[in-house]
Amino acid sequence: MEGVIYSKLPLWYHLMGLPEIGLQTLAFSVVLLRWERRASEPTRVARGPAHPVLTEFVKALMAACFAWMGYAIGGLLSARLVRRAIDLHRAAGDARTQLMFVVAFAANLAAVLAFARRWRPRRPPLWGVFLAFWALDTLVPWAYQAVFTHPACPHLALLLGFFPAVILTLSVRAGGRMPARHRD
Repeated sequence: MEGVIYSKLPLWYHLMGLPEIGLQTLAFSVVLLRWERRASEPTRVARGPAHPVLTEFVKALMAACFAWMGYAIGGLLSARLVRRAIDLHRAAGDARTQLMFVVAFAANLAAVLAFARRWRPRRPPLWGVFLAFWALDTLVPWAYQAVFTHPACPHLALLLGFFPAVILTLSVRAGGRMPARHRD
């Protein structure tokens, strides 16, 4: 999305990548669907998933990947608020900027894994889950920027962390609504 809006590359260049992205998404969806169906086969109902730790890791990995898209939305809105076009060529070539999102991705993955283990027995209120993820998704990029680049304005940091927090909250909530036969 950002490339189409902010780069100077022609639209056809962006459209060339759509088949690859579509096939990757489709392949990932098929693998996930088969994984979930296999876990719910009648012979496995009593035992639950064959590899519960691996299943939790894959779900956390998916949530962290989707949250990464939330950073893109927050970044677009932040750029719009400050009325500044983002030079994607320079940003893509800046390893410090790219590493910030890798660090945020790793933090989200770790947080979802940790939270998923505690989600089922305690069931905290959804607003508390959202606030916890919002704090994480605001503070990690802001702290990274403070150390390695320059800190963002607090209101822009809050905006950047908002959408990943929404995505993670919905992901954890959906993961907590598994049928009773799959619960630990």
